[in-house]
Amino acid sequence: MLGSKIARRYAQALFELCDAKDYQKILKQMKDFVATIKKPELQHLFVSPAFAVEEKQAVLQDLFAGLKLDSLLQQFNSYLLEHGRLLQVEAICHCFNNLVNEALNRIQVDVTSAVSLKKVDKDKFLATLKKVLDKEVEVNWKVDKEIIGGAVTRVGSTIYDGSIYSRLEGLKASLASQV
Repeated sequence: MLGSKIARRYAQALFELCDAKDYQKILKQMKDFVATIKKPELQHLFVSPAFAVEEKQAVLQDLFAGLKLDSLLQQFNSYLLEHGRLLQVEAICHCFNNLVNEALNRIQVDVTSAVSLKKVDKDKFLATLKKVLDKEVEVNWKVDKEIIGGAVTRVGSTIYDGSIYSRLEGLKASLASQV
């Protein structure tokens, strides 16, 4: 709980420092940085007291150069390192992503179907989601054969389960209660 409060505060600070036109760029760079820093050898380096802050800063500068991070992100991540919060950057990135989505009237949706959908079907589904949610929609498409048919859609913390599997489970429970 405390970690998520801290992540939200840092994400809010970064969000307030960004120009609205740079939200997307900063978010993409932040995600790239998170993917890089999740490597076990880097995780070990940044948590280990055996390495001085100066050594960690030098490695961080090399990462910045390799990723070509915006100067704001460089300063932000250096600040996180100096204050022992660098390994919370993934949670901070998640919170920053939420703030950007809110500012851009955008929402992320997970859609799981039994088979891979054709582009035409995805486009229809996306158009329906945009209309119903009245927001720009970013969809994360997944395939799970265990749902048999239909789709399961997660919007925030709400799940719309239109899978055949769940209907069969409901029918099974209904029949079992009648016996």
